[in-house]
Amino acid sequence: IYDPSSDAWSRGADIPVPTDDAAAGVWQGEEIALVSGWHDTGNITDVQFYNPASDSWQAGSPIPGRPVFGHTGAIVGDQVVYIDGAAIVETRPRFVIDTASWLGKLSADDLTDVSWALISPHPGPPLYRAASGTIGDYAIFVGGTDNPYNYSGIGYDGVPSEPIRQILTYAPELDLWGELPPLPVATMDHRNVGLAGGQAFVAGGMLKGQIVSDHVWVAEVSQLIGPR
Repeated sequence: IYDPSSDAWSRGADIPVPTDDAAAGVWQGEEIALVSGWHDTGNITDVQFYNPASDSWQAGSPIPGRPVFGHTGAIVGDQVVYIDGAAIVETRPRFVIDTASWLGKLSADDLTDVSWALISPHPGPPLYRAASGTIGDYAIFVGGTDNPYNYSGIGYDGVPSEPIRQILTYAPELDLWGELPPLPVATMDHRNVGLAGGQAFVAGGMLKGQIVSDHVWVAEVSQLIGPR
């Protein structure tokens, strides 16, 4: 846990089911949600909530779809959205892109009881390791690729993965997808969009040709998505 006001680090409670490449979001400024992801030797269906105030974890309703890693998601109001990612199959390559978009309804009465349902498919190709965040009533999804890979940017199928120059928006209340003007260059290998001081940040990532990027893209939130 990092406290920027004091430039101090501390150790929080360990995740009950250790995971990486999960989708993450924040509910009501109180709980952090981790959805699916990779654990040890495979993907998991677990949904795990962390409360920083009590430094405690609780399990939510597992996802009903295929467990994935490298998917991307966000929490908008009382709804968590995640899309795509890499699923495990019996054939070669072992990991293939998933094409499902899911929405989970959260309840303040029982946060662990998540009601999951498929939603309309998003425009464009399926996404792996895109950046995601929440702006007002929308989830946004920036960049990514449609060819899953490990760390090198070379797909599990042996083909170099190509970043996608795209920004998607999703309004859960309307089940409506949209698009914003894309970043100046295509980028992949992200997790979350940073939000601070009324601005949105996309930092680092990987560019075309498997080049690790030092770029930081910044946009005024008000210019991305205004009030409805």
